[in-house]
Amino acid sequence: MKSFLMKVINLMLVVFMIFAYNKVVEAREQEERIDKLQYELDQLKVETEADEETGLYTDGEYEGEAKGYGGNIRLKVKVESGYITSLDIISAEKEDSAYLDEASNVIEDIIESQSTDVDAVSGATFTSVGIMDAVDDALY
Repeated sequence: MKSFLMKVINLMLVVFMIFAYNKVVEAREQEERIDKLQYELDQLKVETEADEETGLYTDGEYEGEAKGYGGNIRLKVKVESGYITSLDIISAEKEDSAYLDEASNVIEDIIESQSTDVDAVSGATFTSVGIMDAVDDALY
């Protein structure tokens, strides 16, 4: 009986040691994942800071075209020091002038946010989306 009890205690110790070892291995793996993710986050911060310093876009003047409400909208995008500085509509022959005037308000939002990820102008949705798409066409 004493021998059996010693075997049971030894078995329990072995099971406990295996369990503890697995917990240590899991903790190390989790620490490695955290370190890797922290490194990737640090790299993204460095890249973001570099983008803020140099801007997002290549300097120059670009033309883009996209479909608006009544037809195609062509515009010119000017980029200086990596930032969009101006957007000028070159042509929008078949666009209704009222929609075009209203949708032109989206230009300020694009320049301010340096992105076409802005809200379309209510009441001139198709035309303002056409302007945003034309900017994307010019820059990408």
